[in-house]
Amino acid sequence: MIHGANLNVNYGYAYTQVSHRTRQREWEVAQERVAVTQSQLADHQAAIYNLRQRLADLNQTYATQSRDLQRQLVQQQLEVRQRQRLGLSTSRAQQRLAKLRQQRQTLAGRFGQRQRRLHQQLRQHQTRASLFNERLRQRLARREAIDTDTLCRERNLDKDQVMLTWQILLANLHDWVAHSFLAPVWRKLSLAKATQMIYRKAGWVTWHDDRIEVILEPYRYTDQQRAMEITCSPFNAANLRWHDGRLLRISVASPAKF
Repeated sequence: MIHGANLNVNYGYAYTQVSHRTRQREWEVAQERVAVTQSQLADHQAAIYNLRQRLADLNQTYATQSRDLQRQLVQQQLEVRQRQRLGLSTSRAQQRLAKLRQQRQTLAGRFGQRQRRLHQQLRQHQTRASLFNERLRQRLARREAIDTDTLCRERNLDKDQVMLTWQILLANLHDWVAHSFLAPVWRKLSLAKATQMIYRKAGWVTWHDDRIEVILEPYRYTDQQRAMEITCSPFNAANLRWHDGRLLRISVASPAKF
């Protein structure tokens, strides 16, 4: 029989070297933060690229439109001077010249407004990108500072499971024995108390051809002696047998013999 005390003795655990899961989870959390910052930084960098492209397109469009208006102004000025030399009316030519100058002024004004707005947006995104770039540097440093290379010991907990299974098994066996064989006064004994008083009781075993006799040492107290005598009766009446077929007989020695 396995003594109940053995179930609580730590004979050591086998272990394997595994990755430190706590450090791994910390690294994963840090990596998620890095990924969020990288995404935010990428958004601002994309916005900066788009704004610079829009500025380049705006400058090119303005330059093209400005050159076209300047060409028209030069032609109109030549027409005005030519009509003046010929003594012809220049009122309509002057009106067209004034209109072209107004268009050039309007074009320059609109270009300036759009350019200032784009430059303002560009500066805002550049400022935010600089902040996120610094945040990314800090988060990368914190992530890299987490030690995920050092392994840790992971205990093999099979022993705990085996010991728990044995404890449950013994508790169930004790409950069955208590209700099936123990004297009424002993049926509420705990497993620990029953192990001390009954299951680990000293005695003698005699092996016969047709039976196995177990004689327990007598108890010091009369009530315990009587309770064991009562317990032996239903046990023997059950005609339980050993695995080889021999009958099991149990009794308690009489105090008079000692």
